[in-house]
Amino acid sequence: VSLLLRIALCEVLSSSGEPIPLLLDEPMLTADPARRDLLVEFLHNLSETNQVVLTTNDPATVEAAQNAGADFAVVRMAGYTREVTGRAGIRVVSSTHA
Repeated sequence: VSLLLRIALCEVLSSSGEPIPLLLDEPMLTADPARRDLLVEFLHNLSETNQVVLTTNDPATVEAAQNAGADFAVVRMAGYTREVTGRAGIRVVSSTHA
């Protein structure tokens, strides 16, 4: 439900001008494979009008996006949060995975 509310908010905010990007962090975390595939297809269709930025650490989600024909770039970061952000010069104040 929370994902649908975020998508609806994105549509409402985009209705008066240029579409705003939709930023999603692990939206398919609890989805079973069938729902994950449907959601990836839905986001692929939504990406025709809005920029969709999706973060995941699930290889199956990346594979589902590839199978949906999504035009996307994969950015891979290896290591724990503190290692990745340290290499980028970013200081982590608090993180459950630092």
